[in-house]
Amino acid sequence: MKTQTKKSAKTSTKRKGGNDLARNKWRSTQSPKGSPDIYQKFTDLIIEKLEQGVIPWKQPWHQMGMPSNYLTRKPYKGINLWLLLSCGHQYPYYLTFKQANSLGGKIKKGAKALPICYWNFAFRDKKTGKVIPEDRIGEYDLKLVSKSGFLKEFKVFPIEQIEGIEWEFPEISKEEPLPDNEQCRKI
Repeated sequence: MKTQTKKSAKTSTKRKGGNDLARNKWRSTQSPKGSPDIYQKFTDLIIEKLEQGVIPWKQPWHQMGMPSNYLTRKPYKGINLWLLLSCGHQYPYYLTFKQANSLGGKIKKGAKALPICYWNFAFRDKKTGKVIPEDRIGEYDLKLVSKSGFLKEFKVFPIEQIEGIEWEFPEISKEEPLPDNEQCRKI
């Protein structure tokens, strides 16, 4: 999967100055189909965090666990993990707009959604072009199946920006600190 990124002298100058309005308002490079380039958007987010003095990958994890979807309890992975960790929210749980509505919640006025990306592979029958569910790939001749990667962007809200839901949190385990290892200390 390839994306096209256009760099201009104007964009480079703005980045060096640190006051890139286009980046802050998510008007980044456009892909051929006219939608924002997701790769560029996430790169801009990381650069913005670094310019604010936040190092997204520097031990910001929460005592309640790693960022995860509140409804599915699935932890976020990859770039989503690091970006959500760097936000410093009160709770490490997030929901999409539809998920919040399905639980009877309402997004608070002025709440800001955070982008996350989802990537996977799509399998299609080369003759018909129909999508083949991943669990049924074994039923097809692999020569007649095309595989292509895709990337989607979703917006999530931290749960502290959602009202109308009675939140239930898992018990926080009070782990004992690891014992000192004399051999490690000597090193």
